[in-house]
Amino acid sequence: MTYKDGTYIGVGTGFDGEIKVQVTIKSGMINDIKILSTKDGTDFINKASALISSITKNQSTNVDAVSGATYSSNGIIQAVRNALSKAGGKEDTSNSYVPTRQPTTSTNKENNVKKST
Repeated sequence: MTYKDGTYIGVGTGFDGEIKVQVTIKSGMINDIKILSTKDGTDFINKASALISSITKNQSTNVDAVSGATYSSNGIIQAVRNALSKAGGKEDTSNSYVPTRQPTTSTNKENNVKKST
């Protein structure tokens, strides 16, 4: 995939909220990715940021999440995809699954209603 040269900001959702990245495209290729902001813990982001070199090397966001930092990894992947879409690229992501974090407690009132039989 070839992208328009420039610097693009992308946003994804990590464990504790928004992850913002900056993706630099040079000569139509992913040249650099930087994490600009996140609310995820430092340990998780440090682990997850290891996948940045894989994205750059493979020129694709179809990379495996880092074990022990899955949500942060997926947030970075989403953010990079968001930035790449602004660079004029639409990458084939059909073979990848990026789960979203589900709440641990239910706020849906239907789940708390007793059903009569």
